[in-house]
Amino acid sequence: MKLQKPNLQGKKIGKLSLDTKITERDKKMLMVLGVVIIIALSYYVLYLPMSASLESLTADKAIMDQKVAAAKSDLENEQRIVKAYETQLAKGMKASEAFFPGVYPYKEQYVLLVEKIVKGSGATLTNLEFSDPEVSGVVMPADNRYLLPAYALQQEANTINQAYSDQPAKEIPSAAGTSQSTATTGEEKTLPADAVLRLPTTIEFTGSYAQYRTVVSSLEKLNRAIALEAVEAKEEDTGLKFTLTVSFYAVEKVDNGEDPFNAWTIKGSYGKSDPFN
Repeated sequence: MKLQKPNLQGKKIGKLSLDTKITERDKKMLMVLGVVIIIALSYYVLYLPMSASLESLTADKAIMDQKVAAAKSDLENEQRIVKAYETQLAKGMKASEAFFPGVYPYKEQYVLLVEKIVKGSGATLTNLEFSDPEVSGVVMPADNRYLLPAYALQQEANTINQAYSDQPAKEIPSAAGTSQSTATTGEEKTLPADAVLRLPTTIEFTGSYAQYRTVVSSLEKLNRAIALEAVEAKEEDTGLKFTLTVSFYAVEKVDNGEDPFNAWTIKGSYGKSDPFN
């Protein structure tokens, strides 16, 4: 019986050798291993850091959303506050527009105002005195008008006139030729005691009765809180002398003093540097 030697290819007897040929099975295993490595690297290198960053951004977004909601709420509150402020400011300006601004340091404006009114009427201003301001309410002066003397047909005329009106008939004084005073103490309309400042003023001027009426009419046209409390007229050699007791009422303006009365129209210097010369 004859023994045959095995055919050993690629190997040498007596030396170690390695077969480097890659089979299809090896290629598939390497591909699977590569995919696993890529997935692992993506998970640890990309996904985990990005996930942590996303959680942090989500938490920051929630905090920012809270701040935005609070800012919107504050903005709405601010708008309501501004609207309420503007409404109250408008009401305050409307309520105070008839009053003069603060008495001090605007007394010079009152002097200019009175001089302008008296000189504008053609009368001559002889004296102007201001008393110290006092806290007071606005008091309506009493009605000091007088009736004309009664005459024979006055009762009949009053009866006929009342027939065309809804007013009750007036009582006619029985004593003819005498002046009957109809002064009545009306209800005093006052504001709270600390609401306004009252500036008592005495105005003296000489002129005609028509000029006096012009002065009073000019005071009325100012549409300001002014009370003409007393009027005294005396006949002198130079003409009629009128003494007016007037009260100017002033309040602190809510619009930071923006009032036309504060406008100073005189340019440059005025008055005397030395009052004794």
